[in-house]
Amino acid sequence: METVTKTRLEPRYDEQRGGHRVEVSYEKFIFSEEDKMRIVAEYTDSREPADKVVERYKLSSKQVLFNWMGRSIE
Repeated sequence: METVTKTRLEPRYDEQRGGHRVEVSYEKFIFSEEDKMRIVAEYTDSREPADKVVERYKLSSKQVLFNWMGRSIE
């Protein structure tokens, strides 16, 4: 798993300044195919709730995990 720091502009409202945009930094995680397969195997073998796996690996949603599972079957 690789981590990349990115930035994005987000809208903010300030009563004095009105609407404006603020640059916000965030980390994006990049998973290799091997990482994805390992995480899917861990999920299917452990009988752990998907929420726990999603939280542990900082996935954006359970749907990401389920999509990886679908790809591993094909």
